[in-house]
Amino acid sequence: MSDYIKELRKKIGTDRILIPSTVAIIVNKQGEILLQERAGQKNWGCPGGLMDLNETVLESLKREVLEETGLTFTSPTLFGIYSGERYKGVYPNGDMIQSVQMVFLVTDFSGQLKTDKESLSLQFFPVSKFPESINKHHAEYLAHYREYIQGKRKIPIIV
Repeated sequence: MSDYIKELRKKIGTDRILIPSTVAIIVNKQGEILLQERAGQKNWGCPGGLMDLNETVLESLKREVLEETGLTFTSPTLFGIYSGERYKGVYPNGDMIQSVQMVFLVTDFSGQLKTDKESLSLQFFPVSKFPESINKHHAEYLAHYREYIQGKRKIPIIV
């Protein structure tokens, strides 16, 4: 959690706050998607997280991907922006949020996969066979990604 969010939480407790976040759909040369098993929620999702103050969207995306996967990348493509009431959430500690999630496709990456304190594991999955316990918001992005690669949906998706 960023220092900004920690300070904000000292003032408002667990009340709902609006937060911007960045997410990466990382696709390898075999067309598989990298998913992260998150330690806190004990479910799977795409790498990503909350933006910090004074950070650009791209800086946030690069930082989150590097921290959570050990990978670096260039030239991400905007996949979608997801917002609205259905993007409310509650963290295990009771902190309530509503997020605006900016999702990017990443296909040109390098580095060695490595987990951090937020990750139990990292694994590439075929688009047809994701784990059952997947973050509900990320399940939506990935369903949209399937439609996109099937030619049924154009990007960027604005929800």
